[in-house]
Amino acid sequence: MPKNRNRRKSQRSFASKLTILIRNCAIFVVVISLVYVWQKVIQPASILGPPAENLPIWKTNLLRAQLMPNIATLDKNKRNSNEITEFVVMNGENANAISERLADEGIVPDANLLTQYMIYKGIDSRIQSGYFQFTGDMNTIQIAHSLTSSIPNEIMFYVWPGWRGEQLAESLPRHPHLSVDSDTFLAFINRTYNCLVNMLLSTKFHLKALWKATYTLEGIYFHPRQAKPRY
Repeated sequence: MPKNRNRRKSQRSFASKLTILIRNCAIFVVVISLVYVWQKVIQPASILGPPAENLPIWKTNLLRAQLMPNIATLDKNKRNSNEITEFVVMNGENANAISERLADEGIVPDANLLTQYMIYKGIDSRIQSGYFQFTGDMNTIQIAHSLTSSIPNEIMFYVWPGWRGEQLAESLPRHPHLSVDSDTFLAFINRTYNCLVNMLLSTKFHLKALWKATYTLEGIYFHPRQAKPRY
């Protein structure tokens, strides 16, 4: 009898330990599964965001299946953050051609991924033609969205009456579409007015409404690209 009791106790102890082991293994499997789902499904889906409203369900699922395994490529930048690259989209140029040129110039790592993402978000039908500037810290997703807003061909900048040269030099770099160095511009102002006019007309700035040296500079309009002055 004592032997049978010991045997039953041993069996119960083994069964109890086995149950605990199975339970711990099950918990471990659940945790691993949740981590996998988070990393491979939930997190990539949150980065991709919702698809375009008019995109068919079958195409949405197909594009998600193509994009989600490559979410790291979409979400990382490829170049130096201090580097600025200029890019021009021609009128009527489609998303695929634009993606190919961006990849060829090293602005994005993968042309197909960019095209697929633009189709997924409906950006391919909202691309604007024109002039763009991309910084090195922009990833593929950011570049795709920036293609819907080109830099205007003409920019108006108003100089308020009574502004000193220092105020003008401080305000120009704040304009989102003007690349102006304050110190350089101020150096121009410190020279004679005629010298300033000649220097500006020989640079990328376009002056609209330019008067004699005895006048102030209110109402000047700047053009970011090379152009002939218009009065």
